[in-house]
Amino acid sequence: MNIDKTKLPNGIWYEDEDGNYIPHDGVTVDAPPNAHTAHVCFPLEITERIYLIEDVYGHRGYKGEPMVSFNTHIGGGSVPTILGMVNSGDYTLAEALALYSSCCERCANVLAYKYTNGEDGYKEYSDEWHRCNTSCRYCEAERSE
Repeated sequence: MNIDKTKLPNGIWYEDEDGNYIPHDGVTVDAPPNAHTAHVCFPLEITERIYLIEDVYGHRGYKGEPMVSFNTHIGGGSVPTILGMVNSGDYTLAEALALYSSCCERCANVLAYKYTNGEDGYKEYSDEWHRCNTSCRYCEAERSE
């Protein structure tokens, strides 16, 4: 099988009623005049939804639309880090994506440094680490060290 990788879905595009791709500049907000459908595909998008807890059929749980939804797009620059995390055996793909998409700038840089063999990011407890003014659930306890 010969797969043309340029045809992999990625980003935002439009199609006409027959499913034909409609060229778009990727900048303007308005859909092309002959567009029938808009397609949004970000393969490395992580979504976190927050729901209000309600009584549902006698049980406390959630239902319906989320109160808020957060999306994180993981781009090409983070792929080497994520692959390094997975290939090391330290994380599954799902774990690496969840961790990387929810960590702060400081943690992302430490992960990048560790899993790209120092080619990106910075060392934990380095000067850059101490100067960085971010924290998250993964590093907040270490922030004062």
